[in-house]
Amino acid sequence: MEPEQLVDELNDYLTEMTEIVFKHGGTLDKYVGDAVMVFFGDPLPQEDHARRAVLMGFEMRERMMELQDRWLGRYQHSFEIGIGIATGWVTVGDIGSPARSDYTVLGNEVNMAARLADRAASGQILVTERTMADVTDVAVAHAIDEISLKGISRPIKIFELHPRPA
Repeated sequence: MEPEQLVDELNDYLTEMTEIVFKHGGTLDKYVGDAVMVFFGDPLPQEDHARRAVLMGFEMRERMMELQDRWLGRYQHSFEIGIGIATGWVTVGDIGSPARSDYTVLGNEVNMAARLADRAASGQILVTERTMADVTDVAVAHAIDEISLKGISRPIKIFELHPRPA
């Protein structure tokens, strides 16, 4: 693609995904290339944060399919996303220096979500067991694997999610 076309496609994608994040009450942390980092439960507490994150993921996946059709018609090119969601305690706050800081999150669950997103195939939503247990009313899951991560003493079970049939 020409750089201008890539910028148009990325801006189109990021605009659509950001609207979905805000619709579900997420806090947009940052964009990293085509990755969208989002967290829930801060600055306002949300008891249903895992549910919100999963419903957001389902909507993002659905919207991405529509965007891909549009881009293929316009640019003869598209890209794909995978989604990773982990639930747990993180540290939230301004991280950086007095000259520049970001309001962001740090912790094992942040690393886990990033690794799940990296591992996810196109359109796949991967979650931890803790997330899966919180969303059984809106999602069905099947176990994918157990993975070991540096800094975590036990293997983590991961699951692929799909919307629960109506």
